[in-house]
Amino acid sequence: MNIFFLPVIITIKIMMMKLFQITFVVFIFCQSILADDQAPIVDTKNGKIRGYTTTLQYNDVKLFVYEGIPYGKPPVGERRFLPSEPIDKWDGIYNAHGYRNACMHSMLIVPDNEIPETKHQSEDCLFLSVYRPAKKTDEKLPVMYWIHGGGFETGTIFSIAYDPSYLAGVGNVIVVAVNYRLAAFGFLYADDEDAPGNAGLYDQLLGLKWTRDNIEQFGGDPDQITIFGESAGSMSVSSHLLSPLTKGLFKRAIMQSGTVNSWMGSNSKTESLKKTKMLANALHCSTDDVKQMLKCMRNASAEAIVESNKYGRNVGLVLTPVHDSEYIPKNPIEAVKNGEFHREIELLFGVNRNEGTVFAAAIFPKLLSPTIKNPQFTRMHAQTLIELLFGIFKISDPKAVAEFYLKNVSDSDVDGLRGAVGAAFGDYHLTCPSIFFGETFAKHSDSNNVFGYHLVHKPSMSGLLECVGYMGVCHADDLVFLFGFPIELRGTVYSEEDYYLSLDMINAWSNFARYGQPGKFAGMEWQPTLPTKSSNSSARVLQIDVRGKQQMIDNHFVPVCENFWRQRIFV
Repeated sequence: MNIFFLPVIITIKIMMMKLFQITFVVFIFCQSILADDQAPIVDTKNGKIRGYTTTLQYNDVKLFVYEGIPYGKPPVGERRFLPSEPIDKWDGIYNAHGYRNACMHSMLIVPDNEIPETKHQSEDCLFLSVYRPAKKTDEKLPVMYWIHGGGFETGTIFSIAYDPSYLAGVGNVIVVAVNYRLAAFGFLYADDEDAPGNAGLYDQLLGLKWTRDNIEQFGGDPDQITIFGESAGSMSVSSHLLSPLTKGLFKRAIMQSGTVNSWMGSNSKTESLKKTKMLANALHCSTDDVKQMLKCMRNASAEAIVESNKYGRNVGLVLTPVHDSEYIPKNPIEAVKNGEFHREIELLFGVNRNEGTVFAAAIFPKLLSPTIKNPQFTRMHAQTLIELLFGIFKISDPKAVAEFYLKNVSDSDVDGLRGAVGAAFGDYHLTCPSIFFGETFAKHSDSNNVFGYHLVHKPSMSGLLECVGYMGVCHADDLVFLFGFPIELRGTVYSEEDYYLSLDMINAWSNFARYGQPGKFAGMEWQPTLPTKSSNSSARVLQIDVRGKQQMIDNHFVPVCENFWRQRIFV
């Protein structure tokens, strides 16, 4: 991983915070939380839990929320860098009400007491939250297990950005959201039993086991669990699909804009160990002996590790999942191509139309920011930026990448030229790896319940505040609809088209969690991504748009993904 990726994550996180600063006042005004109205006490295998009731603006739907339930022992001291262990039983009643700690993440993102998310970071952060409709039912509700994104560096479930209340309430499902360790705490690898790597994935696994063992007490069906995530969360979902450790723990999966078989999604052991030693050097820990190196790193304060990890960004220190490991046994590209994944799982996968524009603009803001007035941006600028990026990504022919993305763009089309830089970035990192994963999964799947989507409608306000103008339908815009912001803010921030698309997406995602098929999307039947097992066609996907404009499209990704990128990144 590289210097350029982390500033992107940080910039995007900050942009998300700006958005939610604006919407928070409206959101809280609309959403009434009845703090004094307690939810029923639930008796789990670890002990009793008391939650609270919240009422949504939409049809006065009520939810029971159990917030910040501990599922793992604090991974501190000797447990730092190790796979997580189940939490011990407790006496009395645990009060699951209110934000808990975020996991340690980038200190460049400093809470300013205006952001509606937890202000506290700690290594003691292994919590999850459960959201369920309060309406009585004899049905065991399907369960959706949410894994947040943030580049494996940032993010927390204790944030308005990832509030799944509308998904649970409108979709009539139970949503479980999990905190997991990030950055060095979650993904440091030392080729040693004391730091085997993938601690963050082991956290997600432990939370998933907790869900399987306890969700029935909340009214959920442990045999109807769907794991879903976006960006790094989606990369995590795909990792679980490849891992032998997750066999039998979930029935369905939803991948939104990211996969493990990508430059961002995972690293080799060699590259991961190199990064660990870079971090050790920044902490003034000798790397001559691994055991002594790890002892030194465990003795360092959490704050010192975060500070050193920030320093390491300048030389490309971004820690991600490691493959050829216990958790991800093979190189993901080879595993996917060979069908070495949980073939019995039903899958929904997809991407947004302009995945890369926010990343490119965050890397080169002085050239690509959409707020620049009368930008002086030429074909030579675009070509230089693309060749620079793909030289860094170690693509053998960066000049060919630039020529491909610029061949149909007029010299006078400044936004088209800037958009081409973003398109190259997004197709390489997110779009094409996701399409390759979904297509190949469908070809090997035991069922035909594999469905793809392509989101092409831009919300009135993006999930990233600075996603405006030429930037299009940006990375994370799907979450605006899935988490119901246009429903909560109907007529104030979001249009009627946004409102209905949000309802349609929530219904499709919850239908998939319930039946293994998303069913009709605004009246249109969502067809499987491959019409037959023997099909050699590219992914058939639903083009998600406003009502009346959505359509099934065939071979949309062939010119870019199949004809250009496959030979470069999926061979």
